[in-house]
Amino acid sequence: MKNASNFLVYLCLMAVCSCTDHRLPPGVSCDEFSSRIKSCPNWQMTSRTVNAVEAVQACSLPFTLVFIGNAGAGGIGPTNRFRFSAERDPEFCATGGTSGGIFSCNNGEIILLKTVGSIGGYLAGPLPQTLYFLSPTSFLLTYTDSKGNAITETYVAAC
Repeated sequence: MKNASNFLVYLCLMAVCSCTDHRLPPGVSCDEFSSRIKSCPNWQMTSRTVNAVEAVQACSLPFTLVFIGNAGAGGIGPTNRFRFSAERDPEFCATGGTSGGIFSCNNGEIILLKTVGSIGGYLAGPLPQTLYFLSPTSFLLTYTDSKGNAITETYVAAC
């Protein structure tokens, strides 16, 4: 009986500990988000996973997310824009084109609505992406791409 109860306690602790590595970082306030992107509007992609497998391609390496627009006065609103300064989006390496869209913050939830346009006229989006700060100088973007893959991208401040 003692061994069975010890085993159950061990099993419960294992389940709790295994989940802690997969929790998303805590959010930041919209004011804090605004302050961070005002002090550094440029963020360099350092990692990209597709369905939990690292998938940075050569065309993704110079990929920089740039926050533009009204990132202050009165908080974050739908007029705020972002763009990616790269010739090709990581999801559409072979097609070329540009990507960007609008971002918003509501009660600390930061959402980017990304649209990708290609030279051949293909348009994908808007794809909702959720931003989670890991530290004041790094964040994750998580979303589902146009093919239904789970994407996680890591960005660091490039100021």
